[in-house]
Amino acid sequence: MNIQTLPLQIGRDLSFTTNCYIVSATKNATEVVVIDPADKVEQILAAIRNRKVAAILLTHRHDDHTGAAGELVAATKALVYAHEQDRQAIEQPQGRYPFYSHERRNPPKVSKLLAEGDIVCAAGLNLKVLHTPGHSAGSICFYSDVEKILFSGDTLFCGTCGRTDFASGSPAAMHDSLQRLSKLPPDTKVLPGHDSATTIGAELNRGLSEY
Repeated sequence: MNIQTLPLQIGRDLSFTTNCYIVSATKNATEVVVIDPADKVEQILAAIRNRKVAAILLTHRHDDHTGAAGELVAATKALVYAHEQDRQAIEQPQGRYPFYSHERRNPPKVSKLLAEGDIVCAAGLNLKVLHTPGHSAGSICFYSDVEKILFSGDTLFCGTCGRTDFASGSPAAMHDSLQRLSKLPPDTKVLPGHDSATTIGAELNRGLSEY
């Protein structure tokens, strides 16, 4: 698996970035999937170059993970995948992030609804959907059990977990989701929505079950 990480600045806030991932089966593959096109569609398209976007995968509803999705669909005609419980908020955003809501001229339509245990087969990849509510009701992670790589969105970060005080968030659900992720192999690489990568083992050493 070849993974390119784009830390995209969100709107005008120089201190706020979201990790967008461009993923392909191999370095020379002609197709990619894009996970969480957060903002700055021109930067995403420049990184994609002339490759085909086979799918746009959204880990959850929040604008700082979906802000460029509509523009990316317009440019690539790719289908958008997300969990059913976050579909309405993705398609009808409420402008929670006013610093960059103006960037979102065309919220995306969710073409493929995902549920626990689904396998996203696109661009030669097979990514399993783990439904991990807590940050939002429809938060999901994408997991490659072959390569032991977890795209964790805003569920699990390096040293902490996602906030649970937004609409549809739940501390109890987050606890259960983290307990579940703690059962993954310790050498699983965690690629989060913000900040640096980590591993399940490193988070267990930090007290993952207590987050």
